[in-house]
Amino acid sequence: MGTRSKKNRRLVKTPSGDLLAQQYYESRTDILPPPDELERYETMYQGTTKIILDTYVAQVKHRMALESTVIEADNKRANRGQIISGLLALLSIASGSFLTYFGKDAVGLSLRKH
Repeated sequence: MGTRSKKNRRLVKTPSGDLLAQQYYESRTDILPPPDELERYETMYQGTTKIILDTYVAQVKHRMALESTVIEADNKRANRGQIISGLLALLSIASGSFLTYFGKDAVGLSLRKH
C-alpha cells in the first residue's frame, strides 16, 4: 500500500523503418488500489479485498493511536515546563524578598567584590 509508480519504455519500429522511443508512466499516491484493481485481485484470490481493507483500517487505527500518544506527551511536556518556570519565578521572588528583608540591596546580589 502507498505510493506506486510504473514505467514502461520501449522502442517501436515505424512503418517507414525509423525507431521511435515510447515511454509510458503511471503513478498513484492513494493508499488503497482503485476499484478495478481491487476487482482483479478479488478474481485472482477470493477475500483479497477484505484483507486489504482490514489492513487499511488497522493501519489507520495504529496511526491515530500514535498521534494520540505524541499529542499527550507534548501536552505533558508543555505543562511540566510551565510548572518548572512558575516555580523558578516564585523562587526568584522569594529569594529577592528574603534578601531585601535582611537589608541586602540589589548590588549585593552581584558576584563581584568591592
